[in-house]
Amino acid sequence: MNDKNYDDQIRYELTGKLKEYILSIFEMEKIEKETGEDFDILIDTNADYRRLSDKCSSSKFDIDRILIDLKGYPLTIQQNEGLISILADTLQENINEDAIYKRIVLELNLNKDNLIERLKSVKILFLSSFLHERVFNLYREAVDCYIRGNFNATCVLCRAISELIAKRYIEHRGQGNLLCGKEGEEKTLTIPAILRTKLSCPIPIIEKYRKIHSKADHILHDIDEKTIPDEALEILKLLREFIMEFPKCT
Repeated sequence: MNDKNYDDQIRYELTGKLKEYILSIFEMEKIEKETGEDFDILIDTNADYRRLSDKCSSSKFDIDRILIDLKGYPLTIQQNEGLISILADTLQENINEDAIYKRIVLELNLNKDNLIERLKSVKILFLSSFLHERVFNLYREAVDCYIRGNFNATCVLCRAISELIAKRYIEHRGQGNLLCGKEGEEKTLTIPAILRTKLSCPIPIIEKYRKIHSKADHILHDIDEKTIPDEALEILKLLREFIMEFPKCT
């Protein structure tokens, strides 16, 4: 197959999947308006809505696969939403496939530039592998999430890492019985409370822990919570400081 035929095939498949994806979203939004219910309810109670959601997920997977074949990486979540918003306004029976393809390439090139900028911004956040292997690998995953533009995932993973570090230290100091879910008279104590009242952990370290968890809590409990790149980078910086300053298990 020559290059032109291959490009035409990719273009046809990509725009077709994108159209399928957008139409599925339209149908889901239509059901939401008709029923007055949101995703959490409809996904459990409405078979048509669930089918459309599955189709949406499948289409998105195919779109990402094609984009990775095309440029080596998919669109970020934010860019994907912006592209769909633009294309949704122009979606018609005879949609201009060339125009859609050009827009996708434009967004991909922008994504490439953003990836490079984010990669530069996290260079100073490098941590030595002297850390516990599990912590080191998770931290690297959090940084990778930020570079790829998955900012909510970055913040949630930062929370998990800080909690892992704190719990390991608490257990190492023989206070694991105080953790929530463990057997013990004071099992309802929170991690910050244990660190402060039982282990005399410095207040600035505890405050960093709270800030990391506060952002992640907003993401996990508010479906509309958005995270901009600067916010995710700030959480990453807080986590790095937390890791560097936190008492080490000896």
